Amino acid sequence: LSGNCDTQRDLQVDCGHERITSVACDQLGCCYDTQASACYYRLNACSLDGHFVFSVEATDTDPPVDSSSLIVKDQPECFPVITTTDTAVFKFSVMDCGAKMKIIGDMMIYEVEQLQTKTLAQNPSFSLQIQCEYENSSLKLAADLQSLYAATKAPTMVALGTIKVQMRIATDASFTSFFSEDQLPLRLPLREAVYVEVSIAQPSPDPTLSLRVQDCFAYPASRHSVWTLLYDG
Repeated sequence: LSGNCDTQRDLQVDCGHERITSVACDQLGCCYDTQASACYYRLNACSLDGHFVFSVEATDTDPPVDSSSLIVKDQPECFPVITTTDTAVFKFSVMDCGAKMKIIGDMMIYEVEQLQTKTLAQNPSFSLQIQCEYENSSLKLAADLQSLYAATKAPTMVALGTIKVQMRIATDASFTSFFSEDQLPLRLPLREAVYVEVSIAQPSPDPTLSLRVQDCFAYPASRHSVWTLLYDG
């Protein structure tokens, strides 16, 4: 089971009812402190009862972020359940706070785009993307929970500029011929392969730059439908 039970006391998020036993706590996939007789969620994990539970350190960004100022992007009601001078701990349902769901094979994947500060001017470059994976059959019967993605720490900016990214759709897997703009949008049968190329538009501001894309998906305003363009690229 992913996550960490070695959590300092002031960052522990209660799991289960007040008088829960160690056996019942373990069945929930949570951690049990025998000295305090307390049950608490694993930190930085996807819980068996369908929650994101993760922490953000103030030093995860440069300059450091005010942990008490963090919220889920465009979701002011989704703020940390615990804050200290240097850490914020979030816990919310995978169905809440604007989380998006996509299904790939027998896996259900829930994702929250990013966090932001209440006032973007405090740290406009701060971004954190988190993702939970469960077996498609049931959240409570999930057998292989994946750890959350690490915080994306923006590198120190040494120059200002604009980088343009372009996306082209190839006619086949050889990527030697592409559909022209006047042929778009395309109408294709479901489950038919689409050969998509994403690259830095030329001329590139720096020839040493490279673009790495891991996941790419599109979704409408509803969070209940996602079209996966690229997975684990």
